[in-house]
Amino acid sequence: MTLDPSKRAQILRSIKKLILAHHINVGGIDYSAWTERVDGRTAELLNAEVDAFEAGIRQLLAELTTSHTVFVTVQVPPSILLDKSRRIV
Repeated sequence: MTLDPSKRAQILRSIKKLILAHHINVGGIDYSAWTERVDGRTAELLNAEVDAFEAGIRQLLAELTTSHTVFVTVQVPPSILLDKSRRIV
């Protein structure tokens, strides 16, 4: 699967928007500094191979220091995407 640079830019914008709107900041992350790092890596990620693009996003999300924040691609089977943290009460 290939993604053109405009689609990748859209993915990066969506990730930033979702993180800033919904991420629970238990690690005390400076979102301003994090978004600057995302912006600083954008040109590199837009032109990287698909695996490097995905790895770069995962690395940026890992900087948020929350284990539940991941980047999932369509190559992952839906059964693995289930939220394993939920339990029957």
